Amino acid sequence: MCIMALKPDELARRDNLALQLRTDPLRVTWRFDNLVSADAHQLRVELSCGIATIDSPAERRFLAETFLGSASVLTTADVVEHFKPVLRGKAEALCRGKSAMELMSDAGKAALRDALLRAADQAAFKCGLRALAPVDLSLCSPTLEQIAFEQMQRRLAEEQARGRLEHLRRAGEMLKQFEELRRANPGLEAGELLALINPADRSDMLRIMLLASAGEAPCGPLWAVSGTSLLRIEPGDGEPATTTVPLPQHDLGPLRSVRCDDTDGTLLLGARDGAIVADLDRGLRITAYRAGAGAGSPLGFNRVVRWGGEIWATHSETGVVAWKTDAPDKPYYVIAPTELGGPPRNLTVIDDADMVFSVDDRLVTIARDREGHIAVDLPGRSLGAKVTGILKHGDRVVAALADGRVQIHTGWPLRCAKETRAPGKPTALGLLPWLNGFRILLITGEGALVASGVSDELLTHYAANEQMGHAAAASRRFIAAVSRDRTQIAIWRPWEPDRPAAQIPVPEITGHTAADLAVHASKA
Repeated sequence: MCIMALKPDELARRDNLALQLRTDPLRVTWRFDNLVSADAHQLRVELSCGIATIDSPAERRFLAETFLGSASVLTTADVVEHFKPVLRGKAEALCRGKSAMELMSDAGKAALRDALLRAADQAAFKCGLRALAPVDLSLCSPTLEQIAFEQMQRRLAEEQARGRLEHLRRAGEMLKQFEELRRANPGLEAGELLALINPADRSDMLRIMLLASAGEAPCGPLWAVSGTSLLRIEPGDGEPATTTVPLPQHDLGPLRSVRCDDTDGTLLLGARDGAIVADLDRGLRITAYRAGAGAGSPLGFNRVVRWGGEIWATHSETGVVAWKTDAPDKPYYVIAPTELGGPPRNLTVIDDADMVFSVDDRLVTIARDREGHIAVDLPGRSLGAKVTGILKHGDRVVAALADGRVQIHTGWPLRCAKETRAPGKPTALGLLPWLNGFRILLITGEGALVASGVSDELLTHYAANEQMGHAAAASRRFIAAVSRDRTQIAIWRPWEPDRPAAQIPVPEITGHTAADLAVHASKA
């Protein structure tokens, strides 16, 4: 008997009473328009996840009864249509319960994503399917975007009245043009819209839209680590306000790295002898995670993340280290650099089941199955040059390479979807959020700070009195970078690249040089 092979979009087929199932998952996407938040803003939600069949007698029967009563094949389009009423109803209920700004925050998006995945998995289970990670959710509000553009128009009028934007006399007309393009092409990113603009106007349009983006969402302060202290920096229209924040007493030594966990407002700090979680909402309470024997290297932990309710960190000489939150005094999992074949860096969470980090020129993945077992994919995959930075934005992972290439990876396992060439050899990587996307920040080996687009070819060079050399971080309202000698933090407004808006002499404030920077996207 000849059995026809499943087509790329088919999950199951019934041939002559035999039921053929696809063993690997396929991606499905639902889009829900015209949802309404508690404060009456219009919302659009797009949810993507994996969907797979379950090969057991009972699940086969459920699948056949649900989908193959009058049809011979089950496609991804059939799954989307079958689940759409349930998922739309769940999305409507969730959106009605919160304001648009709550939903648009990182925590709000994560809660919406997780709730919709649970609803999808429950619906799938009833018909012989299962919903799988990775899960991607995009959320936008056309009415909030309209308000942001109207605010931008008012701000431009105020700036022009003060004589600060004479060189952008046509800003109002250009903003209107961009808004018309955005309405006509709702699926395009801001960088793709820029490509539709007259080439002579793109640079000015980029500055205008960076300024527009600054008013779209609240942003928190800039944090720097210096010696054993935190430095809180709040850039504004004038000189930034700086506050030295001594940490409660601990025995982990000087700080090396800082990351912001915007889901709960904590800071994740890498120290010489371990990791620290600092809770800013409870009077700066800390939990110290000790690396134990073998710690004490002056290098310190170069990145700390929270993954699956645990604390994970990387150290060039200690390796990859993990702690249970209820046992901070001793790691429960350690992979030494000798096992990895080199020093680990750039640890990045992909989702609840997967992480990635770099070892020299290789991308190495860490996966956790449903039973909690950890698997490290060694030796990993070579990218052809040393990886100098990895950051994630939405469903895209950006990797900067020492030979000047910048790669954008998508999917899982990660695959390179786009590769560009930087105007130098990157030594540090940052991301600048703007409108509905991001721009890539790079510090080059020559000490320059540049920003490039994901979907456009515009380069912005940020001028400075000092050579930049280490960390770069950004929000919609400011960009910050640490100088090569670590004594200065330069701050720019993204739309004013010609000179820094401020320079902060870190040793004069803390008595130590700066080691790393991070921005709280939504926490004050």
